[in-house]
Amino acid sequence: MKINFKILILVLIFNNAVFPQVNLTSSNLPIFVINTHGQNIPDEPKITVDLGIIYNGEGVRNNITDPFNHYNGKIQIEIRGSSSQLYPKKSYAVQTVDAFGISMNTSLLELPKENDWVFYGPYADKSLIRNIVSYKLFNEMGHYASRSKLFELVINGEYKGVYVLLEKIKRDKNRVDIAKLTPQDIEGDELTGGYIVKIDKVNGTETEGWYSDFPPYTDAWQKILYQYHYPDEDEITLEQKNYIINKINEFESVMYSPTFNEPFGGYYDLIGLDSFADVFLITELSRNVDGYRLSAFMHKDKNSNGGKLKCGPIWDYNFTFGNADYYSAWSTSGWHLYTEFRDDPFQIPFWWKKLMMDKIFTNRIARRWADLRQNIFSNQHILGMTDSLSSLLAESQVRNFNKWKILGTYVWPNYFIGNTFELEINYLKSWVNYRLNWLDSIIPKDFSYVNWKDNDEFIINIEPNSSVDILVSDFYKETVNVDHFTVVVNNPEITASFINNAIHIESGNAGEFGIKLVGWKGNEKRELSQTYKVLVGISDVDDGKVPIDFSLSQNYPNPFNPSTTISFTIPSSTEYYSVLQNVTLKVYDILGREVATLVDENKPAGVYNVKCIMNNVNSAIYFYTLKAGSFFQTKKMMLIK
Repeated sequence: MKINFKILILVLIFNNAVFPQVNLTSSNLPIFVINTHGQNIPDEPKITVDLGIIYNGEGVRNNITDPFNHYNGKIQIEIRGSSSQLYPKKSYAVQTVDAFGISMNTSLLELPKENDWVFYGPYADKSLIRNIVSYKLFNEMGHYASRSKLFELVINGEYKGVYVLLEKIKRDKNRVDIAKLTPQDIEGDELTGGYIVKIDKVNGTETEGWYSDFPPYTDAWQKILYQYHYPDEDEITLEQKNYIINKINEFESVMYSPTFNEPFGGYYDLIGLDSFADVFLITELSRNVDGYRLSAFMHKDKNSNGGKLKCGPIWDYNFTFGNADYYSAWSTSGWHLYTEFRDDPFQIPFWWKKLMMDKIFTNRIARRWADLRQNIFSNQHILGMTDSLSSLLAESQVRNFNKWKILGTYVWPNYFIGNTFELEINYLKSWVNYRLNWLDSIIPKDFSYVNWKDNDEFIINIEPNSSVDILVSDFYKETVNVDHFTVVVNNPEITASFINNAIHIESGNAGEFGIKLVGWKGNEKRELSQTYKVLVGISDVDDGKVPIDFSLSQNYPNPFNPSTTISFTIPSSTEYYSVLQNVTLKVYDILGREVATLVDENKPAGVYNVKCIMNNVNSAIYFYTLKAGSFFQTKKMMLIK
């Protein structure tokens, strides 16, 4: 974020100004009363204070003389934020605790029980609602975003204005719903999730993380810093650090390669495509000046729960909807993603623009936009939400701006300066209308859609060295604006081709393989299916599917850069199985030196797909060898960088 010296001086002048006392007697909003017992609330660490909440229910008036009927106990509190700390109206990080200072889950204003909260004090956003609107929209889009409740705050008898109760971003079944990760989870599926990482400023003490190996643009002097959010830097283990670093690096390595959008070996199996598309759309709808590069979160669940890297939740959307006077953020036309700000230390990761080079991703954006414009992103819905919130604030905003006399005055980074609250709301609504119109004009209406059958309900079974024909229509339930399909396989042990309206699949050795279908409109790839399993020579044993022979398949893709997949099978009953003690899969260079150990452990019967990532070696021919009991097989692969 960019703050020049003159603006800093203006903020400091406001910070040192004397603001009038406002007498709060009653409100249509809940009233939060904090007593610090003479302590000043610091940046850090948190101090313990008393909080009382007066909340008589929705639509019922709350009087300052009413008892603390909703919460009456201890909290720990500190000032939060980065540039917002320069404002005289502070925001606070809060933890609910018991009488002994132990964190205590509780429900505040009927939000789900937790102990970490944010008391956000809107200041530069004179509509008071930009964060609320953004989070509500993203939540309605089907993703987690902080729930919110408006209230008025009093600290040590002094009225502080209108505030917003927010949920701190954290792992929780009612927040970012991913698996809990403990220090003991250092191997197997337990190690694979859940994680939350972010791209953000570094506040206070150094926030631990790692720098991306990939520049945000060619010859960039800046680097992208990924930070550990969950588990945090005090709890995450070395094994967990290495896992999530490698997972992000795998994604970035694939995105950096020229084959980033190959159906197999590309990025599609690494990320939740819909989450990235939706973060793109909410960022661009609001033209968030910090979008993609600050307060930018991603999360990952365990592999057994899906395991893909997902974008979100969104956070810090106060400098949105025309409320910033730098980087063209006031303009209702133009993509924020393509705004140039190369003097800024905080840049957008390169892979966002790379995603926009993929027709499958841009088609997803186009059809998602068309869907959202029917309801969630309709003018009527967004403006109705704005009107409802501003009506709720009709009374309390008067007290807020009597306390903070900033209407008609520039507060960094305002673009529009309204003399009244009503003008601020009207500007917000007008900006939304113009922005929606521009997005409608630029996002293609010629999109395609395929409602694919779920890959769990459609599995192809075939014997070794045989063939099968399957109608293309068996793979989907509905298509829109798709004129033909192609089919791709993940391993040369099987081949697939079109014969009339059917896919002809021929098999080789036993194993578990996969195919994907690509939907085309003209010469553009528009839609990509999930991976459909092709089980070759796999029979039912003890209600589980296992192969009948050992096999080591050719890696795919081959040649590759930097990752490829190696598949092998272990049978349920062969002459080898009784003496099988250990399975190893190792990679060697042309001189026979070991380069990597991919597998070295006891393995039950089954089909295995192992990802091989070779970032720190040179382009060359390599060999991989599978050993299992007396079974031994070697194959050749080629790394080309």
